[in-house]
Amino acid sequence: MTRSQPRPAERPGTAPGPPVPRAGTGARRGPSEQTRRRVFLAVGALVERLDHRSVTVDAVARASGVGRSTIYRHWPSRQVLVLEAYSWTTNRVTPLPDTGDVVEDLRVYLSELAFCTSFGGAAPTVAGLLVDALEDAEFAVAFRRVLVGERRRAFATILARGQQRGQVRPDLDRDAAVDALYGALHHRLLMSGQPVDGPFVAALVDVVTRGLVARPADDGSAAAARTRERPRSAD
Repeated sequence: MTRSQPRPAERPGTAPGPPVPRAGTGARRGPSEQTRRRVFLAVGALVERLDHRSVTVDAVARASGVGRSTIYRHWPSRQVLVLEAYSWTTNRVTPLPDTGDVVEDLRVYLSELAFCTSFGGAAPTVAGLLVDALEDAEFAVAFRRVLVGERRRAFATILARGQQRGQVRPDLDRDAAVDALYGALHHRLLMSGQPVDGPFVAALVDVVTRGLVARPADDGSAAAARTRERPRSAD
């Protein structure tokens, strides 16, 4: 009977190797860029013909050539699928501008968003997704993360660059400024029904930037002048 050889990890002078991961225990990978593109283009084509609530995973699978199981693995619901497809599509046509001027950057970015919602035919989709978010708390988390969060970060980036250049007040409340800019666009889209067009964008940027642009430091002379002009109280 031959003597059994020690396992490799037990041989003198060698350290045990790393454990071999079991199948299925690793982090789930996202879809490949090719899969993502095929699926999102298919969703976009279907949304153009149907309202977003009529888009089904079966229809997306047929139009994209991607299996249903693959779609469900990466997008757990129809709402999330339409949401991410819309975000992917709009991000491609709304790159973050960097003209060197904060007012122009805000005007360009808002104009791009206005075009997507009004002239790009996305307004019903955005409105429908918002209604879905109001009715479904779990989807609302994804809606705020994917769509609202991305847009707010874009506006905040523009304002932060303006602060670094000295074009925006250093004490600006960025969240309030973003609410005024992004919120006004959606107020028109969802509430008033007024057009989200070039004149509106120009007026909005003009109104909001009056409160955020940096001004020359006040050396106290203006305040002193106002004090001198104030009427004295009667004795």
